[in-house]
Amino acid sequence: MDSIILIGYIASFFCSITFVPQAIKTLKSRQTDDIALNMLLFSFIGNSCWLIHAISLGITPLALSASMILTFNTPILIMKLSHMYKKRFTQIELQVKA
Repeated sequence: MDSIILIGYIASFFCSITFVPQAIKTLKSRQTDDIALNMLLFSFIGNSCWLIHAISLGITPLALSASMILTFNTPILIMKLSHMYKKRFTQIELQVKA
């Protein structure tokens, strides 16, 4: 294996595991208040684009990295959006009752 390709796989691995601790913490605690929505959205959009780019050009390390990051990012993003909407509707209900 070419050393540059190996570096690509190593970079892919380390970039991919960046979301693992946050995903585990969020799934255990069910708390998303301290996570910035913009960061999750930007990461989701950026890695979706990287995945399309990597698949189109056949860049396996990048495709693996982007898909793994999306795998860990998506559940956190869904929980964040879900909590935001629940909180919003609860506030609306409280205002209507008052």
